[in-house]
Amino acid sequence: MTAPVVTGVGVVAPSGVGTEPYWRSTLDGELHVRPIEAFDASGYDTTIAGQVPNFRSEDYLDDRLAIQTDRWTWMALAATEFALADARYEVADRDRYHTGVAFGSGSGGVEFGQREIQALWSRGRRAVSA
Repeated sequence: MTAPVVTGVGVVAPSGVGTEPYWRSTLDGELHVRPIEAFDASGYDTTIAGQVPNFRSEDYLDDRLAIQTDRWTWMALAATEFALADARYEVADRDRYHTGVAFGSGSGGVEFGQREIQALWSRGRRAVSA
């Protein structure tokens, strides 16, 4: 068995979009937990979160894909693009069926799941995307 090799790293995090901004912010010890801006959190026990305010999905994916997915997926796809670029890996030049990727995330898909559950309960099963 061959040991895994890290060939590229991609990061989208509250402390930076891209490996260099992330690492610089981490080394500087910057704090990135702030009051929640995405919605009114005043009615909740927690009103702070690590957010990624400078992330723009249109910089990384086309409109069709953006409509079908949520912010978590957008950030995952952008991080993947960063990792491929960091590895100098051209997907078009490789056999896609012999390429492996390890991916990590603290959580994800919450917005998509919420949207689909709301569609199911308000408009019925045919309203849920496949």
